[in-house]
Amino acid sequence: MQDDFKDIVTRLLQDVDTPKLKVCRLEAKRIKKKYTPREVFNRWRSSDEGRQWKKEQFERIKGRCPDCRYILPSAEHFCIDHIKSVRDYPDLVIDPKNLRLLCGPCNQRKGATNISSVVAVCEIFNTESNL
Repeated sequence: MQDDFKDIVTRLLQDVDTPKLKVCRLEAKRIKKKYTPREVFNRWRSSDEGRQWKKEQFERIKGRCPDCRYILPSAEHFCIDHIKSVRDYPDLVIDPKNLRLLCGPCNQRKGATNISSVVAVCEIFNTESNL
């Protein structure tokens, strides 16, 4: 239903070209951007529900990154990772089954080409967290 509405609005916007319509197009773009999967995730992550989820996951993994196994002192040191990418699976953007906590370097590693630098950063995190 939502897709049908988008199609109708898109066709209407293409058919008519007035100054008022141009303003409406800009507003539509602004609204559309607000509801991109990444924005939806960012709002959830900052919400009470998202912060509670992160805290519970931190306790569940006992502060240890599931990938590199380094221990970090608090949930704030972890990133929320999407197991299936936001780009390929936008409908899973806030599905808890598609989320996990990883340390920053491990989360970035998914796109990194220099794995040794990621390991070095993990070692620094681990050293600092165990001081």
